[in-house]
Amino acid sequence: MLLDVMHSVHQFGSALPEDLNEFKELTNCMFPRLLDTKLMSSNHPFKEIIQFTQLGDLHRRLMESPFKVPTIESSEDFPAYNTATEQLHEAGYDAYITGLSFITMANYLGTFMHPAKQHVAAQSALIEPFVNKLFLMRIIDIPYLNLTGPDPKPKRDNVLHVTFPKEWKTSDLHQLFSAFGGIQVSWIDSTSAFVVLSKKEQVPIAKNMCQDAETYQIRTYSEYCRWCACTPTLPKHKGATFSENKPWGKKRKHSVMECKINQSVAHQCVNWNGESEPSTSPFQPKPLTVSESDEEANKKAKVGSDSVEKGSDLFEVPENW
Repeated sequence: MLLDVMHSVHQFGSALPEDLNEFKELTNCMFPRLLDTKLMSSNHPFKEIIQFTQLGDLHRRLMESPFKVPTIESSEDFPAYNTATEQLHEAGYDAYITGLSFITMANYLGTFMHPAKQHVAAQSALIEPFVNKLFLMRIIDIPYLNLTGPDPKPKRDNVLHVTFPKEWKTSDLHQLFSAFGGIQVSWIDSTSAFVVLSKKEQVPIAKNMCQDAETYQIRTYSEYCRWCACTPTLPKHKGATFSENKPWGKKRKHSVMECKINQSVAHQCVNWNGESEPSTSPFQPKPLTVSESDEEANKKAKVGSDSVEKGSDLFEVPENW
């Protein structure tokens, strides 16, 4: 979904900002309320019962128990789409089953209420933990991008920053760290990369390897962050270049303040510094009583730290957001 959002902002708003916080502000101005079905299905209470989260697989799983798919009546002018015939990767059909999947998952959240709610509206407090958070692909320890608040801050105490000759390849890094079992490599540029070890206890041993090395250097992730703070020009990710000669660079860059939203949209972009009211989660250890409305449940939820360790889940323990 993130790539779709970026293309939409670029094509219908302005050139994509290089700064992440500017991108968040601009995106939130254009799309004040986003919901990512992949994010929903990848987190509690869905992740325990949904194994595959690709759209087609997700839709098929939601057709089974314990979920209940609502009955959809199509307009007479649009009879082409139904749940009996798959037409995946056709834009209209994908949009159709995405909406259907969201409604099904939202209604499932209603089963956690006491008494259970058969239908859950998109503005319900039950949905709030998932709002404006976009699932991130291929990032191990950051599960989502938060468009209206700070992102999770992983410890990364098992990550090393390695510099080496430009002739090196991924296989050379695997050979260098072969004594530590499986590793993951994320390239920064032609002479540096992040290496993720399986255990943080291996970091001091790996650091000792480079004491007498002349061709490569190893830093811990915290040492790398301190080095970046003292370096005027930060290294850019491999292949990531920003040039005014690029086609998108020729488009005039609008400030976030220039973003205009249709008057019919209830949300008003008045908070330009990226701050927002804290999101809340109704999934508390204590069940909600019959007298508690969505709004009351919303007020009772407590927001705590935004630090998230690898493998933790946002929606299981709301106090540790």
